[in-house]
Amino acid sequence: MKFSRWLSLWGPVILWAGVIFFISALPDQRTVGSELPELMIRKFAHLFEYGLLAYLLARALAGTGWPVQRVLWVGLLLCVLYAASDEWHQTFVPGRYGKVRDVALDSLGAALVLSVFVRFRMSRTSEGTKTGQ
Repeated sequence: MKFSRWLSLWGPVILWAGVIFFISALPDQRTVGSELPELMIRKFAHLFEYGLLAYLLARALAGTGWPVQRVLWVGLLLCVLYAASDEWHQTFVPGRYGKVRDVALDSLGAALVLSVFVRFRMSRTSEGTKTGQ
């Protein structure tokens, strides 16, 4: 695989993982008085962050020729491991805490996106087979 192809597949994964790491390294910035809306935004951010990471991972893995089932399971495993390491990383940041429920939310976001990705890929493959392409 040429370096430019590798970079186009894996560069976004590495860049987004770096963004997640950077955000996790920021000290707690919660405000007082708006707990519920802020909590909802923060929890949705977990779903979004890891949903995007899962998509980028799936794109990279599929781009290297992996079958969709392997993309699903390896992508999910990598997201769960990164989420767990990210929560552990937060235990070293002032005012931040590592939480198992955040790993669960991250994993849920990844699983949702990966299931859509795999389903889309499988339906495209199925359609191509039906039309003789």
